[in-house]
Amino acid sequence: MESRNDVLIFESPVLGAPVVMKGNVRAHFYVSSNRKDTDVAVRITDVYPDGRSMILLDGIRRMRFRNGFTAADTASMIPGQIYEEDVQLMNSAITFLPGHRIRLDITSSNYPRFDVNLNNGGAMYVAGDTLVAQNTIYHNASQASYIELRLEDFIGETPEDLFVGHKLFPNPANEFLELTVPGNSEFSWEIFDVQGKSQKSGTCKGENRVVVAELYPGLYVLQYTINGKSYRVKWVKSK
Repeated sequence: MESRNDVLIFESPVLGAPVVMKGNVRAHFYVSSNRKDTDVAVRITDVYPDGRSMILLDGIRRMRFRNGFTAADTASMIPGQIYEEDVQLMNSAITFLPGHRIRLDITSSNYPRFDVNLNNGGAMYVAGDTLVAQNTIYHNASQASYIELRLEDFIGETPEDLFVGHKLFPNPANEFLELTVPGNSEFSWEIFDVQGKSQKSGTCKGENRVVVAELYPGLYVLQYTINGKSYRVKWVKSK
């Protein structure tokens, strides 16, 4: 399905450490269509280093049922109007391994797992001509669609960040970061917050500690340079 050009795909960076996903998974979206009814189908997959995409969870929302599932609740869409809805997926308990990616697929059909929507607003589960729906998922400042995952120890890194022999400990950190690099190399370092603002910098040699106790809790990036080559590692200030 992911090879089709009508599937919207979002993907995490390559994971630099095991990431645990536990609990409720929910997709919150803003959508419009040129039809009176349509579906929004969501899938979460585990993408292996060799490119295989293994489905873990899926869910779907038929828009005529956005207000409920009784005959009195059902309502056609107004073409072009933006609706705010959820797709609820099953609870999960999954560990994504280092080198993998987390992928989100959004489409308007997941057949044969779910019944085809004829997109005409008429009776369901009967033969008929299927209308092609042109749907839009919005993710701007005022209509921010998102996926809510219960993740623990999330560290996203690009492959070049995973340099053999480099070790950062602990992560999450409270008082200090200890960075070990091969060959007792001297290196410069700098810490950035999530807005890209520099918070600390310095120079170290060999096995070193960087004091971070004065930083506020949150997500940071440690950038360090050895022999003219820079590396970046995401880490968390715990408290």
